[in-house]
Amino acid sequence: MRDNLITDLKKYFNKNKLHKTLAANQVFICRGDGQVVYKNQSYENELDSLSIGALIGGVWQASSALSAFLPETPTGDNFRLSFDTSSRGIYILSCKIDGKEYYLGCIFTDTVNPGQLKLSMRELKKYINNEFKNSKPKTKKENNKKPDFLFSNISDKEVDDMFSSVGV
Repeated sequence: MRDNLITDLKKYFNKNKLHKTLAANQVFICRGDGQVVYKNQSYENELDSLSIGALIGGVWQASSALSAFLPETPTGDNFRLSFDTSSRGIYILSCKIDGKEYYLGCIFTDTVNPGQLKLSMRELKKYINNEFKNSKPKTKKENNKKPDFLFSNISDKEVDDMFSSVGV
């Protein structure tokens, strides 16, 4: 996964005033196994974020399994999961990082406009899908590739001429 994910997400939150509603709430990005790869807030007890990650992953996967009972549609629906009241709740979307599925979740409380918060989450999902789609890790073959040299086509005479003025 991209090394600067956390840095890029922090920049995104800082430059987009629309997402102040998200910054005031708990936002997570989790892998399928429930491992939290990003959270926008720290917690006194690290077990809380681990539990939240595992639960977000589990509830998304359970919902995906249940959605198999729905009739297929040709539109390729983008599912979302929402469990909320008019001011607090949980909102989960899937997103892609390096071509793999991750879960973007938000736990919100005392929210005046949950519709705005959900719109902000969908925009964050678009940002993540676009920003991290081309950040695939280098393959073993790419890692073993010889580096390009600054001067690849230079003759011995040219090297001698360069250092002849030094006067050794």
